[in-house]
Amino acid sequence: MEKIRHPGVLPVLPPSGLADTPIVESKAPKGKVGLGKTNWILPTNTAALSRHSAAHAAVRGAERGTRPQHGAPLRTASDLERTLEREFPMGLGAQLAAVFGHEGVLGSRGVLSPLGALGRHLHSPTFWMNAFGSWRGLAELMTTFKGPGSNAGSLGDFGPRSDWARTFFKPLFGQLGVDLAKGGRYAVLGPDGPLGAVAGLGHLGPNGGTGYVLDPSGNFVDKNGEVQRDTTVRYQGRAQVHALYELYTENKAAGMKNNDASWMVRGQLDHQDSDGDRFHFTVKAGQHVTALAVPERAGERYGLELLDKRGRVIARSDSDNLVNWAHLPFPKDTEVSVRILRRPDQKKFEPLGAAIDALLYPLVATGEAFAPFARAAGFPVDRIEPNRYRLYVTSA
Repeated sequence: MEKIRHPGVLPVLPPSGLADTPIVESKAPKGKVGLGKTNWILPTNTAALSRHSAAHAAVRGAERGTRPQHGAPLRTASDLERTLEREFPMGLGAQLAAVFGHEGVLGSRGVLSPLGALGRHLHSPTFWMNAFGSWRGLAELMTTFKGPGSNAGSLGDFGPRSDWARTFFKPLFGQLGVDLAKGGRYAVLGPDGPLGAVAGLGHLGPNGGTGYVLDPSGNFVDKNGEVQRDTTVRYQGRAQVHALYELYTENKAAGMKNNDASWMVRGQLDHQDSDGDRFHFTVKAGQHVTALAVPERAGERYGLELLDKRGRVIARSDSDNLVNWAHLPFPKDTEVSVRILRRPDQKKFEPLGAAIDALLYPLVATGEAFAPFARAAGFPVDRIEPNRYRLYVTSA
């Protein structure tokens, strides 16, 4: 549980880390921290709070998922879940919950799961895109002929994040277009989120058109084996620099001191890992950052927290029914960390997921069967195992 160091401490701090905001420090003993171990307990010392009306309002605001200093809701899956229950009719709320739930596009059978395009599984395009070495020369040639890295690509003049899309395309969606844009309540599904053009499924990711390939740790390297962290894309006649979207191993991501806000990691948490996994990164420019925790196996649940450089919780998402994510703005050069925490397994029969499993079983089973032979040949190959998660961090 969180311990109050001063009366009126906020359990959730604003992203800006204001200097006049008191500090919350976790003092929980080993084995008592983490989702599913002990519920997060908000500091509600009534005797102290009754003498400080501002502190009382701050704690009540935190319980509602709001930041009293700014009057704006925290953008997390937990907040969205409360919004769906409170503001939408039952039928529409249930449909939206299904989209954001574990059987939806963000879940353990969605496009960001091991059944999707990203990962080092033998049935994944990422494995085959990286199996034969760098093809940077071909990528540059493709760019000259209006390829993915040119102004005709997804990050170019007519892409989903361009001025043209904002001016002519986005208004067609009305309020939905606003909700899908960065800062919106559905931004995790939008063009600036983990499914968008700046994330792993696009030009900057492992299956993109940069021509760089992944080394065993998940860095992008060129034909000389030198690590590459960014690439240029033509936009409105100028070269625009974008951070590449790496696929790091857990050890690599945990040990990085200069990580940016554009990467994914595949990690593992067992039942004894009560403190979770924590990864540090820096928001290099003033950007909205999205963090998404995807279970690799059906029925598993992972929550997440965003913390500032002093370890204070900025936002947390601990929904059982929705895949957990957070979407927040940060100033330039802000040091942030994200922590993944395990929730109890909740095995339920999921009809749509069962149908997807049956449809893809031959492909996945073949890849799993040949994985040991590929590993013996020196290829880094993943297996679909219990207690594994995928963390996606995207900035825009």
